Amino acid sequence: MTIDEHTFNEKLLIGKLVIDAGARGFKFSEALADLGCPVLAMDVENFDRKNDGRIWFIHGALWDKTEPIEVHRFGNGTANFVKGLNGIPYNGPDRPCITETVQAYSLEHVVYMTTSKIIDLLKLDVEASEYRILLNIQANLLPRQITAETHRHVNKELHDEQWPIVIRHLAQWYEVSRHSIYPDYPDMDTLYIRRDLL
Repeated sequence: MTIDEHTFNEKLLIGKLVIDAGARGFKFSEALADLGCPVLAMDVENFDRKNDGRIWFIHGALWDKTEPIEVHRFGNGTANFVKGLNGIPYNGPDRPCITETVQAYSLEHVVYMTTSKIIDLLKLDVEASEYRILLNIQANLLPRQITAETHRHVNKELHDEQWPIVIRHLAQWYEVSRHSIYPDYPDMDTLYIRRDLL
């Protein structure tokens, strides 16, 4: 099933925690809540979103450690990048950029804040931060599925350097199933399923 350009296997959902990192618009969060999963939605945008018992919102970023980080916020509303990752230095009248500090959380910290010790699904749409997050995945905390948007279109050099390393790291536990609606970017929407679930 694909929702908001993110693919996952709905048959493998068991009603445990879904983490929606990069939740802008909340379409994915709402769809997974409708499927009966508790959802923790995270975004660096400070949305006026109330926790409703199905979806809990955290204003912050998923990162490889818990710390304040600087984020580039582009005025066109399309993306926010951790400083230094976007590969887009342009800052002009049609694309003004503001840098601000937001709180970032590691995956371990996010799970610690919840009552669930099982992550049913981790969704990443985090504008080139996915490489550091995925390289920080460890055997003691393996989401059942991971759906990640990669950002070669944003930072080709970072993607081409980091993506093969990420694939090798996750291959310890996951089978990689690629699905992309963008023929020019075959890795853009990538689904990882834990091997023991297949």
